[in-house]
Amino acid sequence: MRHRLLLLDLDPLAPPLVPRVTPLVVLPLPGGRAAVPLNDESAEEVLATLLAGGLAIRSSRVIEA
Repeated sequence: MRHRLLLLDLDPLAPPLVPRVTPLVVLPLPGGRAAVPLNDESAEEVLATLLAGGLAIRSSRVIEA
């Protein structure tokens, strides 16, 4: 079964944030990246939630894994 992931490039100059309670699972990756599984949410909804929470995102893209 294929899974959709939102792959994030995080801003390396942004200060680290205190994790907030969110229904999203943010998986840290090496090199200042992170991934968020897209279940029933759209990439736009996930990005809006993360940005509203203060996460500094430089770029993003959806991949299938």
